[in-house]
Amino acid sequence: MSLLFQSVVVTQDGVYQPPRFRLEATLFAMTLLFLAASFLLGRLAPPHALLYLAVLGVPFTFRVLTYRKFGPLGPPSVAIRQGTLVFARPEDSRGALTFALDELQELLVYGRVGRRTYRFVRRDGSMVETVPMWGAGVEACVLQFLQGALPQCVTVAEPQTLFESIRGDAP
Repeated sequence: MSLLFQSVVVTQDGVYQPPRFRLEATLFAMTLLFLAASFLLGRLAPPHALLYLAVLGVPFTFRVLTYRKFGPLGPPSVAIRQGTLVFARPEDSRGALTFALDELQELLVYGRVGRRTYRFVRRDGSMVETVPMWGAGVEACVLQFLQGALPQCVTVAEPQTLFESIRGDAP
């Protein structure tokens, strides 16, 4: 597996992008060894060494807490758990969208591959739209999972033509 490409794991309850623990652990260990060698060779003052260790500890602590919360697969991109659809929005600081399955009337997916828009329509008529920045590989797995898990709700529209997008036609 290449270090540049993230693997995608599809399970019966969701789609996940496992974090690259080996790469992160290797980088952490190399940085720690560099700091220790610099300190032992006298090129790094003790207050600076402690500061660098504290800064290095922040992402490590964050990764450990994420591992404890979500397990080795990491947070789901899309998951269905206990009658609830969880839809991650990595670009949005408000976190994931959650919908009760009996509340969801339709899921319309439209737009260009790799940058699709997901429109969730509830039974009361309210809508929520999101454009997750997953990339084409993750998006294909998510779409396949959603079509298999919710065949009655998911509709995939063809991408708009240039003239339709210029006119502002709704999909």
